[in-house]
Amino acid sequence: MRIFKKFIRLVFFVLFWSFVSREILNQNFQDVEICFTQTTQKAAPKYITIHHDAIEHPVTLDEINRYHRDSCGWSCGFAYHFYVSENKIYQIRNEETKGAHVLNANTANIGICLHGNFDKTKPTLKQQILLIALVNYLKFKFDIPKQNIKPHQDWEQNNTHCCGQNFDFEKFKTFILD
Repeated sequence: MRIFKKFIRLVFFVLFWSFVSREILNQNFQDVEICFTQTTQKAAPKYITIHHDAIEHPVTLDEINRYHRDSCGWSCGFAYHFYVSENKIYQIRNEETKGAHVLNANTANIGICLHGNFDKTKPTLKQQILLIALVNYLKFKFDIPKQNIKPHQDWEQNNTHCCGQNFDFEKFKTFILD
């Protein structure tokens, strides 16, 4: 019976992912891509970290990239691997490329950022569905243990409450398949 339940969950996930994967768009920032290939070692992901951008107004990926590069001083720009807007998933970095989203813990750590300030609002239902599908896909693709999926605030040395007080991370984790 247990194997049957796992099989049903896997079939559901595959069908669900085939629908949601149409929402993923690759963004190519040429200056960022050059930086990745020249300066960054690749490592198979072992962790997934969830963030919010804490921005309440509409913003473009180029604006975030410029902010990370110019204001934060990150030469490779965009800190995250994936960005989830209100209705789409954008892949910014290759999953095995080192990000810049968790202090002292970026190697083998996929960063996913959701648009919105979740101290003031909640993620949209579509954002939550897209995030659940993306995290499950990455978890299975790279065999990442469920306990290695966490919010930014759970990393040591990171003085933050990201991904916001209105993002129910424990409820979110109930949708991550074992």
